[in-house]
Amino acid sequence: MTAARVDSLAVLGSTGSYAYLNREQRKRIATLAVELAGDIPVMVCVGAFSTDAVLQLAEDVQSAGAEALLLPAVSYQSLRDEEVYALLETVAKHVSVPVCVYDNLHPPRAFFFG
Repeated sequence: MTAARVDSLAVLGSTGSYAYLNREQRKRIATLAVELAGDIPVMVCVGAFSTDAVLQLAEDVQSAGAEALLLPAVSYQSLRDEEVYALLETVAKHVSVPVCVYDNLHPPRAFFFG
C-alpha cells in the first residue's frame, strides 16, 4: 500500500484481530506501521474494554507517531449513548491527535470527534 502511495493507512481496524493482541503487540504494530508508512498518515485503532486501557493504547499510538486514532466503543453489552459519549469525551481530552469514532453497533458510520 505504501508503494501505491495511498492517502492514508488504518491499522488494527476494529473488525480485525486487534482485540486478541496484548498492549505490547499493539504498540509494536503501531510503531512498525508508522515507520514503514513514511510520510503517509497512519490512523491506529485503540479500541478496548475499559477507558483506562483505551487511554494507555492512545498514549502508545501517539508515541509511535500515529496521526489519528480509530476508536470503536467496545462492549459485550449495548452501551447507552451517555456511556459512549463519556468515553469519547474522556479520550478527546487526553489526546493530541484527531479521534475517528467508529460505530459498528448501529448503521455503520464513522465521524471525527474533538
